[in-house]
Amino acid sequence: MPYFMRYVTREDHRLSLESLEHGLKNHDPVYRMQALPDKGVHCSSLFFGDDFLGVLSIYRPIDPHFNNMLTNMREGLVSCVGDPQDVANLLNKALAFVALQVAWGDRDADITEDLLEPLWAFLFCRWDGLVQTDDEGWQDAFGLVLAVK
Repeated sequence: MPYFMRYVTREDHRLSLESLEHGLKNHDPVYRMQALPDKGVHCSSLFFGDDFLGVLSIYRPIDPHFNNMLTNMREGLVSCVGDPQDVANLLNKALAFVALQVAWGDRDADITEDLLEPLWAFLFCRWDGLVQTDDEGWQDAFGLVLAVK
């Protein structure tokens, strides 16, 4: 079953696969992306060296899947513990989100999460938002803000 992590933001100024790749390469030049033209203009494979980390996509309101995915995220708030109002407000004003279909491969989950951490750190530094993780919940740059039951 696919496992997704999504970064939702109210900002989309200069948010692109190129800017994400640049930010990751500044952290470690071993990160790279490979365009997936058959999947769409805003979709790339993400690698650390030869290790495939997943498929990275950027969605905006002009994308036909944007609203459906936001609706699914809103519906998922009912299965969270705590007050979902801040997350609901973000979803109502979202201008973009970065989705990563994680490829765990043969790596330990902790290693994969460590390899993905620079992506989330870069997003938090550049665009105000939250990360939504399947089966875990929503987190900001400091940790979990809304957990899944």
